[in-house]
Amino acid sequence: RFSNDEVTYRADIYALACVLYECLTGAPPYRADSATTLVTAHLMDPIPQVSSQRAGIPKAFDAVIARGMAKKPEDRYASAGDFARAAHDALSDPDQDHAENILRRSRESTLPGTAVTPPPSGPGSGPLPSAPQYSPPPAYGDPIGSGPLQRQGPPSQPSWGPPASGPIPSQTPPPQSPQYFHSGSWGGTPPGGQPPTGSAAWNQGGQPPGGKRNPWPIVAAAAAVVVVLIVAGIGIWYATKPGDNHNADDTTTTSPSSTTTTTAKSSPTTTPGGSPQSKLLSMLPSGYPSGTCTPTTPKPNSVWTNTIAMLDCGQNTNQGGPSRAIYGLFPNLATLKSAFNDDIAAVQLTNCPGEGPSPDGWHYDRDPTVTAGMIACGTYKNHPNVIWSNEGKLMLSDVFGDPATLEDLHNWWAKYG
Repeated sequence: RFSNDEVTYRADIYALACVLYECLTGAPPYRADSATTLVTAHLMDPIPQVSSQRAGIPKAFDAVIARGMAKKPEDRYASAGDFARAAHDALSDPDQDHAENILRRSRESTLPGTAVTPPPSGPGSGPLPSAPQYSPPPAYGDPIGSGPLQRQGPPSQPSWGPPASGPIPSQTPPPQSPQYFHSGSWGGTPPGGQPPTGSAAWNQGGQPPGGKRNPWPIVAAAAAVVVVLIVAGIGIWYATKPGDNHNADDTTTTSPSSTTTTTAKSSPTTTPGGSPQSKLLSMLPSGYPSGTCTPTTPKPNSVWTNTIAMLDCGQNTNQGGPSRAIYGLFPNLATLKSAFNDDIAAVQLTNCPGEGPSPDGWHYDRDPTVTAGMIACGTYKNHPNVIWSNEGKLMLSDVFGDPATLEDLHNWWAKYG
């Protein structure tokens, strides 16, 4: 889970889709050099197409993975069985037969501690016991309401905005995160020591000499593995439903004390790895629920023109938080300083509460002699406005009040910004 929202069974659907993706490609859907960027990749990055990662994978799997890993939980499959059947249907008919054989063998395998050891016998001591008979696996049923639900519209934004901030496209909320459940091992021989009869073997006849080897038994096996994982995943979910051991403090926010225009948070020397959008998202102040901030593009010749990533955010939930904010990531210090100066030029500047005239430098408590950036307070179109730069992060922030006052915004910045 990557947010404070309630976790439902659809988190398991997301996890199973990630497992299927890795079974088919041999790699996870997202890679990152840190936990932070991996989280933001799951939240923000497009869902990868599995057919483009390995030759021969049917494009039908793209739709299966896309729905299973949908960013909005309500857009995912309604049940694990529905997801498994969709993955099975994405296979060709011969591969479906292979998958069914694998599933049947897994059901016939000896469970730990239940194996029956036959008494030793010499040659000619008698016929071997016959293999037990097993019923075929049941078909998946149709779940109720398995179709996609209609998306809800984004929250409304105030009609005012930062100077020349550009058009704000429609917002698409980021996703909820998955929980991962992993099943036990499978395979083996049934009691009696004889393999079940009538099962198809991999790579059996029908392939012309010198022909290209068919890689699809591996894919069929992957689909069968997911079916087995689903059975175990559902059982685990019922045994460990969220809510019994829910921790209200799943995410921790540091709330350091501040003096005048300083904060007590340590200043990073470099931004996190990953895409610029992921970097910017990971550096936002706390208090933005999923879906509150969405990527946007700057208007030409605006103060944000040189950004390499830009986010438009709605109401911050922390005390005194802004009702709207624009955050931008810049490629270098020169473009950041230029954007800050251009931004405050359109603002009616005033003293920051308890401070001197705007603009002014600010610093971290741990480095009181090092200027970390610039800050300015004022009003823009009669709305309280605080603008600050963070030179270590190459980040410009432009936040607005109403109902928050200028003093509220400044206190919020000192604590969270």
